[in-house]
Amino acid sequence: MMQFRAAFLLLALAAVAPMFAGIAAEVTLPVAGQLELSDNLIYRTELTVTNHRDVPQYVLFELVQDGHVAPFRGFRLQPRETKFLADGGFGSGPGRANRIAALRIRSVFDLESEQSDPHGLIEANAFVVADRPVSRGASRQEVAGISSDEYHAEEAVFLGVRHSPGTGAYTNVGITNLHPTQTETFYVLFEFHTEPIAVVVPPLQMRQIRISGPGNSGRSLRVYPEWSIGDGQPSRTTPWVAYASTVDTHTGDAFSGMRVPATSFFDR
Repeated sequence: MMQFRAAFLLLALAAVAPMFAGIAAEVTLPVAGQLELSDNLIYRTELTVTNHRDVPQYVLFELVQDGHVAPFRGFRLQPRETKFLADGGFGSGPGRANRIAALRIRSVFDLESEQSDPHGLIEANAFVVADRPVSRGASRQEVAGISSDEYHAEEAVFLGVRHSPGTGAYTNVGITNLHPTQTETFYVLFEFHTEPIAVVVPPLQMRQIRISGPGNSGRSLRVYPEWSIGDGQPSRTTPWVAYASTVDTHTGDAFSGMRVPATSFFDR
């Protein structure tokens, strides 16, 4: 039976618990972008970025996709300023590219050198918006940025995710491998499943899976990398982020599962 490095896990997550709000010099949104589909359905990202320092700081947007990290936007934030980007930084209008990936946001000393500022304190939250014809309305799904302090967590726990074949709801899980060269295997364990689902994620890429099976109410879901299995401190780690959401296939509405420290989950 699978065993986790309990002592190390408790220590690591206790250390990151105060930062669980996602405020750090670097944060990553597990999913962001824009996608234009048939039937006039458009998925786009609205984004807020906050400077939690009392001095100005620059922020740099980087898209993590297809094995690459590509900077594509940057700007200056005033002290304690929150900036709202209706286009998520991806731009708008005809001819824009369809891009769905992870979005990394870094505090930098300046936009020319792109050198990270270790004293930065930024927070980012995205809203994935589904725009439909007027008759069907729109939906919004909130996705919180994950701070770099959590990139090496041994496990992510999401509460409230669900799926129900009878109503058309399903659980969607996205995992981004932030390592520049190392392919990593992750495991997804839904409360109703007896065996975890293995997901192989190449370097600097995101993989999404749809959970199937029984279930019709809020449940827990766990995501963990292969190196977290076993006792004692792991011999290596891989930076990663993940999200889980529930999608209604009839309305298109979606909501993100609540991401909680694993210590809170196991101490229930």
